[in-house]
Amino acid sequence: MYIENFVVRNFRCFDHAGLKLQHPAPLNGKVIKEKLRFPNVTVLLGNNGSGKSSVLKILTIGALGAVIELIGLRPYYLVRRTTSSVTHAHLNVTILLEDNRAERGSLSSRVDIIPNGSYEKFDAVFPTKLGEAEDLEDTSPNRFLVGYGAGRKVQAGEFNPAERDRNRALRYQRVAGLFEDHYDLVPPYAWLNQVRRTGRLEEALIILHRLLPAGIEVETESDDAPLFRRNGSVPLPYLTLSDGFRGYIGWVLDLLYHMDRVTPKDRKLSDLTGVVLVDEIDLFLHPEWQRLVVPTVANALPNLQFVFTTHSPIVAGTVESANVYVCEWDDESGSATLRQPDESIFGLSADQILTSRYFGLTTTRAPGAESELDSIAERAMKGDREAGYEYLQRLTQGFEETQAR
Repeated sequence: MYIENFVVRNFRCFDHAGLKLQHPAPLNGKVIKEKLRFPNVTVLLGNNGSGKSSVLKILTIGALGAVIELIGLRPYYLVRRTTSSVTHAHLNVTILLEDNRAERGSLSSRVDIIPNGSYEKFDAVFPTKLGEAEDLEDTSPNRFLVGYGAGRKVQAGEFNPAERDRNRALRYQRVAGLFEDHYDLVPPYAWLNQVRRTGRLEEALIILHRLLPAGIEVETESDDAPLFRRNGSVPLPYLTLSDGFRGYIGWVLDLLYHMDRVTPKDRKLSDLTGVVLVDEIDLFLHPEWQRLVVPTVANALPNLQFVFTTHSPIVAGTVESANVYVCEWDDESGSATLRQPDESIFGLSADQILTSRYFGLTTTRAPGAESELDSIAERAMKGDREAGYEYLQRLTQGFEETQAR
């Protein structure tokens, strides 16, 4: 399954919006003319409150369609509240579905969200291409969708998969983090037990090492949990790693865990198609890894479709303009909008991207520094040689008073 596009009305901050997503499959059998470095990636940029996380929720609700009423998700304040009378929110999401003959066809998933107090109700229409009941089952590989919210963290303590399955449908477990801040990722030992049970440990380790930063190795000889070794150092358990590594490794292992649960026995994990939504992909990541995270994930799992949100210009600079949408607040309409600038972005520096149409900053300098620089420049323009020297010094050495060494 891939998501081709969506149109939405009256959903949270959006009055009316829509976009087309990148995915790795040809559209209805037609070859995609535009050759992208990462044809399976869409990146959403935008200020806080501009609708990035809402887009991930739209994609989730639309792709789940008719099963959404059966899996335990309760809509809470999803319908846009305005001074005018709004009866409901409407989502139309087009998905690309693969049947058991490896044929693809587009389906339209239509979902209405009807106000009913603080908690709302769904009214969904989700036709199946083949009319096969198993296509709507939680373990169907044709409907694989997993999502991660910005509050993601790994569960501490004992993990009981049977208890999770009793409390929440498997399909909802995969996206609960987008709607519940307290819903935890599976711990590393749960992933290890899962791939051992299905006999996919070797393949899972190959994929995992492709996903990890260079120099990180995973050891699975222990019966308890995987250990992580960095650049030949002593192997360490997950909880001793830095926040950045834990944050990234946590959702990667959770993804591989859910991939393993739905991949048929006669297929490889890497063959699985589906959609992965990640809010704030740059969360806790050092700038060096921000440069690498999107290319690493996209190349390691080329058959999955990824939708990322980010505030990082470094992440944004690793993809092309066709991969990027900007979420913005429009004061005139009082709602959020989505646009796709055609300005080149790949390979630009962080400063160039921050002052481009993608982020719209007039300067990246600290508050007060720009006005001080303008004042010095004005003096230099009037013939003050010392001011000219000071201007160049500020540009190269910064604005702090330095002590003689």
